[in-house]
Amino acid sequence: MSFGTEPRREGFLLNQATMAQISGVEAVIVAVSGGGDSLALLDLVLTWSKDRPDAPRIIVATVDHALRNGSAGEADWVASLCMTAGIEHHVLLWVGPKPKTGRSQAARDARYDLLCGLAEAHQAGAILLGHTLDDQVETIVMRARRTNDNSVGDMPGLAGIAPVSHHNPSGFYAVKLVRPLLSTKRDELRNHLRSRGTPWLDDPTNDNLTYERPRIRLELGHTNMPPPQQIVVLGDCVARQRQLRAQTVASLIDTRVSTHGTGRIQIGQYSDLDRSALTGLLSCLVGVSGGGRHRPTATAVKPIVDMILAAQMSSLTLGRAKVGNQRCGVTIERELRHLPVISVEPGERKIWDGRLAVSNVEGCEPVFVTALGNLSCNGADVCDRSLLVGRLKHNKHRPDVLSQPVICQPDGSYQLPLSDQDGLLSCQKSPRIRLRRYCASIERYSPIWDAEIRFAVGRLWSQFSEKSAQN
Repeated sequence: MSFGTEPRREGFLLNQATMAQISGVEAVIVAVSGGGDSLALLDLVLTWSKDRPDAPRIIVATVDHALRNGSAGEADWVASLCMTAGIEHHVLLWVGPKPKTGRSQAARDARYDLLCGLAEAHQAGAILLGHTLDDQVETIVMRARRTNDNSVGDMPGLAGIAPVSHHNPSGFYAVKLVRPLLSTKRDELRNHLRSRGTPWLDDPTNDNLTYERPRIRLELGHTNMPPPQQIVVLGDCVARQRQLRAQTVASLIDTRVSTHGTGRIQIGQYSDLDRSALTGLLSCLVGVSGGGRHRPTATAVKPIVDMILAAQMSSLTLGRAKVGNQRCGVTIERELRHLPVISVEPGERKIWDGRLAVSNVEGCEPVFVTALGNLSCNGADVCDRSLLVGRLKHNKHRPDVLSQPVICQPDGSYQLPLSDQDGLLSCQKSPRIRLRRYCASIERYSPIWDAEIRFAVGRLWSQFSEKSAQN
């Protein structure tokens, strides 16, 4: 049993266009659970890297979710396999209490966060994942059954798993999630491992019908289901539509959207936009202003679009954002509800309200982050709040003003983050505190199809920083 030796079949099983996404990176993390898919990925990547002078350093990681007996032993098995082959390996343990509901999503978040942390520690530019064509088909079917929208164009999730995604959970280190096996069937990978005499582990969770994916996998074997190839064609079609819509939204952000120094977003001319374009634009901007983890669906945005197209001078709330239709245009701002207060201890990084990344890694004392509108609620002197509002030179009752973040110092003083010429944020009283504008719905997980939106929002934030610095 050996990794990365002849015969060379990586060109047939690895998607070369996807592998091109790691060109130029110095190191990559290969996520290996011990299952057949991820072990085959490791073997193929090692073979691919041979005879390539610019090949990245390969680091293997196994995440132990500690959700069932035997998971630690499986991680040790992979570690032993890698040690025998002379491959650098790390076991990443998900520590702390596990949720009783939504466990699959929580485990996925924890896994990607741990992998991203390891990538940052080793300055790796990409994380390679072993999702297969079978996973793609299962994902599309699962999402199709969950959606309530009527039109395929309004179901972006039907694009399935993206071959490449942008992942930045901390706000300070972005990494690519790369999936080069999405065009390869699971059986092909198993046959590849058999030909190499390489064993693998079978995760009992894959056969547990308590979970949705094993149930879908079982159903796909029945003749009344569409053939897998037809399902993949549907996913490819939706992915192309999603990318085109993202390009449209990005163009509209660049040409129709402006922002104020306090973060209020305004859409200027919109009367010539069709419903689809306006829906996509509003969904994106509500996600930016509200700080929610996901952008609202087309169905959720529909009442706001109806209000705007009917020229009703009113406002509605969605996703923690307030959208108002006024004579000057459409405004979007964070509503004054559920504004959190967080403590960031020394050595910690946290996301505040889905809108601000805070790093206290170099700090010596804890800091608190809250909203300007919360200061009086927390017993702060009203004069402190008035002083900060005065510095913003805006109406002190406006939601976009009162929802702005405030850094609370250990000595009891308060400070609004300051923008520098590069659009970064700083806290003058605590120079060791690092701050960065963040958008949870775009930065935590952004598939390659939505890349243009991410870039356009970045340009919008630069505009925000310039105006904020002037206030």
